[in-house]
Amino acid sequence: MPADTRQKLIVWVAKGFGLGCLTPASGSWGSLGGVVLGIVLSSLPFETAAGCLIVISAGAIWIADKAAQHLGTYDPGCVVIDEIVGMGFAMAGHTTGLFNLIGIFLLFRALDIFKPFPIKYLEKLKGGFGIVMDDVAAGIAANLLWRLTDVMALR
Repeated sequence: MPADTRQKLIVWVAKGFGLGCLTPASGSWGSLGGVVLGIVLSSLPFETAAGCLIVISAGAIWIADKAAQHLGTYDPGCVVIDEIVGMGFAMAGHTTGLFNLIGIFLLFRALDIFKPFPIKYLEKLKGGFGIVMDDVAAGIAANLLWRLTDVMALR
C-alpha cells in the first residue's frame, strides 16, 4: 500500500470512520460510535470484552499518535478514536437497555468534557497515549460510577 494511502487510512480510522468530521460536538459523535462498540462487546464474556478493549486501546494509541503527527496538531478535535474506546470502557459489563445506554453516554461525556482529577492529568501526557488514556480513564470512571448508581438504587 502506498504511504499516502496508508496515511489517509490511518487518519480516517482515527476520525472514527468519518464521525469526527461531523459537527458540532465531534467528540459526542465519536462517543456514539463507542456505543456501537459497547453493544458489540456486550455480547462477549466480561473478561473477553476487557481483553478486546486493551488490544483496541493499544491500536488506538498508535493510530491517534500517527494521525496527530500527520495533522500537525497535538490532539486534533476530529480524532475521535479515543472517544470510541472510552465509551467501550464505560459500557463494559453493563446491559444495553436504553436507560443504561443514555445514562452511561451522558456520564461519560460529562467526565470527558470536564475532566476531573486524575483524568485531566492523563490528557497532558504526550502523543497518542495522552490522546487516548484520558478517555479510557473517563470510561472506567463512568463505568464504576454507573455501577455505584445501580448499587444505590437497590437500597
